[in-house]
Amino acid sequence: MLDVGSGTGAVLRHLAKRRPECVFDGIEVAPAPWLLSTLLARAQANVRFRRADFFVQSWRGHDVVYAFLSPVPMARVWEKAQRELPAGATVISNAFPVPGAAPERTVEVDDARGTILYVYRVAGAGSTTK
Repeated sequence: MLDVGSGTGAVLRHLAKRRPECVFDGIEVAPAPWLLSTLLARAQANVRFRRADFFVQSWRGHDVVYAFLSPVPMARVWEKAQRELPAGATVISNAFPVPGAAPERTVEVDDARGTILYVYRVAGAGSTTK
């Protein structure tokens, strides 16, 4: 799983504890959240964080991409996912739907924010289908 804009890494650290057989990657461009995420995850062998621009870094090799960003980059996130992820890969957007794309499903999270997760299935690498 890849978390683009992983912030302090809370999502990946939580999942990595519960799924030790899985590999979790985070990409964060801001130095302070990246450093904090790296320090907090140093004892977890199955999670790693990179300080980089997630639009520049390759997403290949991942079958799940999670994004909790803003509405602005979601069209670019979806385009990149369709170019680089394999057919059947999942893109999960926290709170912000992809413009012009219908989610495969939505998940209402029972939390204080009333979070909605938008779940999309990728057609395949090289596809530009919305």
